[in-house]
Amino acid sequence: MQPDVDTTPVADCTGQPDLTLCHVVTSPDRSYDVCVQNVCVSPGCGDTSCNVPAPHFPLPANDHHAHLEVRPGAEPVVVDLVTGLHWQGCTAGRSGDGCTTGTGRGMSWSEALAYCDGLSWGGKDDWYLPDEYELVSILDWNANNHDAVGNALWVDRVAFPSSDVWYWSSHVASAGHVFGIQYGVRSNIIIDDPATTSDYKVRCVRRGFSSNAGYVGKRFAVKGTTISDPATGLMWQSCLTGRIGPGCDGTGPSDPLAPGAFAYCDALTWGGFSDWRVPTYKEFHSIIQYPPLGSRSDPSLNTPFDIDHGGPYRIIATTWGPNATFMLGEKDGGQAIYPNATTTYPVMCVRGL
Repeated sequence: MQPDVDTTPVADCTGQPDLTLCHVVTSPDRSYDVCVQNVCVSPGCGDTSCNVPAPHFPLPANDHHAHLEVRPGAEPVVVDLVTGLHWQGCTAGRSGDGCTTGTGRGMSWSEALAYCDGLSWGGKDDWYLPDEYELVSILDWNANNHDAVGNALWVDRVAFPSSDVWYWSSHVASAGHVFGIQYGVRSNIIIDDPATTSDYKVRCVRRGFSSNAGYVGKRFAVKGTTISDPATGLMWQSCLTGRIGPGCDGTGPSDPLAPGAFAYCDALTWGGFSDWRVPTYKEFHSIIQYPPLGSRSDPSLNTPFDIDHGGPYRIIATTWGPNATFMLGEKDGGQAIYPNATTTYPVMCVRGL
């Protein structure tokens, strides 16, 4: 366990890594402000200019969250030992060990922002409404984590008891709409953009010992045929299967059937490295950009990953482990879906920096 990060805001965002804590007065004014491209913004300001552009933490496993430490009590806190984030252990409206006191409270988006900003919980008062990257970090593909109707995609049901399905984020989609995350998936929809007046549940988060984004200015570094991401500590192929070379304009191996993607990445030597693998959903999601991204209102693969060739999906994995199965990541929309096993799909392999 590490001590909390210094939450003293910087006086000027110039030259500071994205997601460095700062201070700007907005209306209404909230205490959680961060640097984005040298400007101090307030996530949840009401338009896409204040959307957080990247994760600011290492990405945890897709499943079996042994890295979650529960601090029990009347106001339980869940500490993520990978991301460094501290989570409100109960959905807003609930409290106590097991979150058995009270009921989950639905709120509009403006109410959710104000609730987290004013929250005192577990002896701390620096809570805020989480962004999409933070909410996705606690999705759990644990096959033993089923709810009553058999949905395995949830949150860790020991660390986060009595959880609900839909939760607000601070990411704005478009005028009057905000992105949220669905746990307990009963369809392919993980990411949704309800109206700000909708009734969603709330779970607040605080920085804990998480870091800033790890880069200043431009996030991705393209070198030859690889793309490095200092925000997450990952390196990606710059070409999908079917393309090779700088500019990805040469002909390479054909797109594999999804099970074959594991063997393809495992055997791959690319950019001087041989420790490539199929990315998990959380890794794929980390390079999804929420608006602004041109004129789009849906989350989409970030530049330089927004490659035209190769179709709308990328092969992804459910876990890092030997029992991994495959899914598809939707490059426009960011959803994870189950593929047609007889159709070929492209893959971008990944490795740790």
